[in-house]
Amino acid sequence: MESRSDYYATLALRLSVPVASFAADLGEGDEQWIVGDVVEAMARRGSVEAAELLSTLERDDDQPGDEMAGTPVVELRSTTGPRVSADAPIDDLLAATWHRPFPKAVINRLRMTRDPVEVDALRRAARDVDNPGWHLALHVLARRADVSPLEVVERVLAADETGSVRASAFRFVTALPSDIALPLARSWLSHDDGRGSAASAVLASHAEPVDALALREALAVATDYYSMSSLVEALGRLPEAGPFPELDEVYVHSAYSYTRARAVHAMAATDPAFADKWAAECLWDCEGVVRAEGARLASLDSVVAARLQELANDEFEVDEVRDEAQARLDGRGA
Repeated sequence: MESRSDYYATLALRLSVPVASFAADLGEGDEQWIVGDVVEAMARRGSVEAAELLSTLERDDDQPGDEMAGTPVVELRSTTGPRVSADAPIDDLLAATWHRPFPKAVINRLRMTRDPVEVDALRRAARDVDNPGWHLALHVLARRADVSPLEVVERVLAADETGSVRASAFRFVTALPSDIALPLARSWLSHDDGRGSAASAVLASHAEPVDALALREALAVATDYYSMSSLVEALGRLPEAGPFPELDEVYVHSAYSYTRARAVHAMAATDPAFADKWAAECLWDCEGVVRAEGARLASLDSVVAARLQELANDEFEVDEVRDEAQARLDGRGA
């Protein structure tokens, strides 16, 4: 998820930033991991000073993200108590507190059940946020296209409080079939709480040309980068309604690199002028997917050609960028 370190390292080396200036930030603190990664990237790119600094340190392997990558997926085991099998009584399944992702065997069994007692148990659990089976019930009912929990889900999203309850409510809405979720998203899009965020996420996957104006209006006033990212993706689904000047504004002013990356993809899909307006600038973006888009589409001139050669020859560049850059240089690209 985190790709800034190599970009920062390249800048530091080209600007002759003294490696010693990073030393004070390599101790304790929330930011020390990115500083360490930058120094490592500088060492990989040939900085003797960076390599010497690293040799004096004992790096902490517990980097952000490692705990996620190393978390085992435990199926058919609750976080507390004994093992619970997929064919256990419904009350036992709903009483367990499951690891995410939920076990496939449990989900498949409950998604397919036609037992009215089990269906009623799922619905009762989903209407009570304090029920230990609330999260599992919501997950299953969304996949059954069962909207019986919608009233409580809307109440949770309207409250807009962070935490697992809101997350499950959000997932419920976005997992519903498009014929249910899309009308709901259209009615919720103007809300500036969790309902609006969920609506944006639904539209990112299901927006239709008729939604273009509402999406543009929502994006023009959006301040939350996650919602902005979803709205940008939604507009990217609508090339027939573009171009959208709001996407240019997001690309120019967004401080969140993932939102800018989505804006680039959306502009490339909806704006025929993108190759001349922004694609060359993308060649220097900190996100590899953006550099790849620039390499694929930037109008060729001497500056672009030189940058493409640089990207193609960079052994530390991501494969997609190198391949796109080389394809353009060989005349095989866009």
